[in-house]
Amino acid sequence: MLDIIQHLTNGISLGSMYALIAIGYTMVYGILRLINFAHGDLFMISLYMVFYGVTKFHLPWGVAVVASILITTLLGITIERLAYRPLRSASKIFMFTLLKYLRQLIVRNPIDKRLFHFFLLHR
Repeated sequence: MLDIIQHLTNGISLGSMYALIAIGYTMVYGILRLINFAHGDLFMISLYMVFYGVTKFHLPWGVAVVASILITTLLGITIERLAYRPLRSASKIFMFTLLKYLRQLIVRNPIDKRLFHFFLLHR
C-alpha cells in the first residue's frame, strides 16, 4: 500500500514539473509568437542549483529553492534581453537555428560534460 502511495506521489510531482514546462512553452509562444526551447534548460539549471545548494553549501531546502528561483529569474531575464529581444525581427528559420545551437553551446555542453565525469568517476 505504501508503494502505491509513493508511486502516486512521484507521478504527481513529475507530472507537475512537465505541466509547468508545457505552460511556459504555451505562454511564450502564444504571447510572443517565438519558439523558445530554453525552458527545459532553465528548469534543469534551477534544479541543479537547489541540489548543490542543499548538498554542497548545506542550505535548508526552503532557502535553496528561493535562491534558485531568484537566480533563475535573473538568468531568464538576461537571456531574453540579450538573445531573444534582438532576434524578434529576424526570420523564424534563422532565429530557430541560431538559438538552438547557442543553447547547446552555452547551457547543455558544460552540464553534459559534468554529468559524464560525475557518472564516470562515481561507479
